[in-house]
Amino acid sequence: MRRSGARAGGFTLLELLAASAVAAALAGALYASLCSAFKARDAVARSAEITHTCETALDVMREDLEAAVLSKGDLTGTFVAQQEADSGGAGDNLVFNAVATDPEVDEAMGDLRKIEYSCDEADDGKGLALVRHVWSNQLSETELNPREEILCPGVRAFTLRYFDGTNWQLTWDSTTVDNALPTAVEITLELGTPGTTAKDEASYRLVRVVSIPCGQGVPSGTTTTTGGSTSGGSGSSKSTGGSGTSGSSGASGSSGASR
Repeated sequence: MRRSGARAGGFTLLELLAASAVAAALAGALYASLCSAFKARDAVARSAEITHTCETALDVMREDLEAAVLSKGDLTGTFVAQQEADSGGAGDNLVFNAVATDPEVDEAMGDLRKIEYSCDEADDGKGLALVRHVWSNQLSETELNPREEILCPGVRAFTLRYFDGTNWQLTWDSTTVDNALPTAVEITLELGTPGTTAKDEASYRLVRVVSIPCGQGVPSGTTTTTGGSTSGGSGSSKSTGGSGTSGSSGASGSSGASR
């Protein structure tokens, strides 16, 4: 016979409330940990995507610059670079002729193409994009529309410098330097997360120097003036602030990335 007053089996309401509170706290801690892990995973994925996009764009530019030529006769071309990033423009602009090393459907290996690199507003209106324009048929009697290829969106900065065999120049016009190509081009490309323009957001910056096989630099006796300094060809002198130093140096390629 069960004695009166004996406790029946089970949990009291207070015990159930305490257990529920502990379970809720554990669930909250687990949710916060998972959210942090997912955010870290997404950040790594975005960083990898930006890195891959930047590297791919510079690989395309490298292939084009290594095939750069200055043609003559009916296919006369120029190598013209304008510095627009520091004068209110979106980024530097470069137009040159190159030999087709990866011919498209309407091209053959070795055909001459005209290429332009510029920074244009993205199609969605959010930020800037590095755009490559290619004109294939240089002998066409009518002006053809170029092929347009968006290499990468989310561009923060796109700047170029040109090595003349002695010094780095901010601009280049082959028509003013005896129809010569620079010996190397330094490319600086900085990208942010696509679709954003926040200045304080982390970005990916890559600098690469590309050597131009057909580049002659500034011929001896020819001078170019850029940013208030005058530089000459081989054996020439460079004057800055009234003092001159003589000599010549070569360009070396290097690349580096920073977060």
